[in-house]
Amino acid sequence: MKKFISAFLILIAIANVTRAQFSAAVTSQPHDLNFSAGRDFWLAEMSNQWGDPSQQPSQTISITSPRNTVAHIQYAGQTYTDSIKENLSVTISIPLSMQLESSGIVENKSIHIWSEDAPLIIYNMNRLRYSSDGEYVIPTIGWDTEYVVAGYGAPYPDSPDDYPSECAIVADQDSTIIQITPSCNCRQATSGNVAGDTAASIVVFPKGVVKTFTMNKGQTLQLLSVLATNPDGFDLTGTIIHSNKSIGVFGGSSFPRIPNNFPYRDHIEDMMPPVRTWGTSYMGTAFAAPAGQHTYHA
Repeated sequence: MKKFISAFLILIAIANVTRAQFSAAVTSQPHDLNFSAGRDFWLAEMSNQWGDPSQQPSQTISITSPRNTVAHIQYAGQTYTDSIKENLSVTISIPLSMQLESSGIVENKSIHIWSEDAPLIIYNMNRLRYSSDGEYVIPTIGWDTEYVVAGYGAPYPDSPDDYPSECAIVADQDSTIIQITPSCNCRQATSGNVAGDTAASIVVFPKGVVKTFTMNKGQTLQLLSVLATNPDGFDLTGTIIHSNKSIGVFGGSSFPRIPNNFPYRDHIEDMMPPVRTWGTSYMGTAFAAPAGQHTYHA
């Protein structure tokens, strides 16, 4: 009996030591909040100068993986596959019809990319001849339910041209209820950049007023500021987005001047990290610029 008790106590001691070692090993590992790779991705293509055909528009997605795998790409009800070789990138073209032009209207314009057996890293490029930008696409494991949009203001004066500040949402689950509190007045419209279009100036989603939308799996929603009438107050930066299920969020501006008095314009967009991934301290630097180009002011 004494031998049994002794053996039992030794097993408990070993278990405790093992558990302590295991715990120490796990907690000593850094937690990656960037989610640089995943197996499941959804994205939405925001408006870029409304896809002006004279500017040779194109939309491409670059996919890479640390292992040989097959990427599945789904949009507009069709599914395609592409072989991905280890540590090599494959670039695919997405039809311009997938670019969002509406505002405040739920649509079926998502792009879904996934792998069955390997992590992927995906970048999206929204390109025009003189107006291009892209973003790293956050996989669904990096999504959450709370976001604050970072974008940029609409250029002014540019009337009658209309290049609004913008944000977009994509859902990967049915019955996703989304509440948006816009930081500026926004429109509801099926398309834009039509000279004299009265919808561009009508406030349907007022600044600071919560609007609720319901989205299902694979649906998208874009929100656009109303037609700018001055250099300030037409920027969706600071828009608060809350949902009952995890979503993907994008922010940017369709064709702004940075800064607003700069003679040239360029599309900007980025996928938003959720609030839970934010930090408390950051480091930055000023980039050198050629004479006569953008200048940095601290």
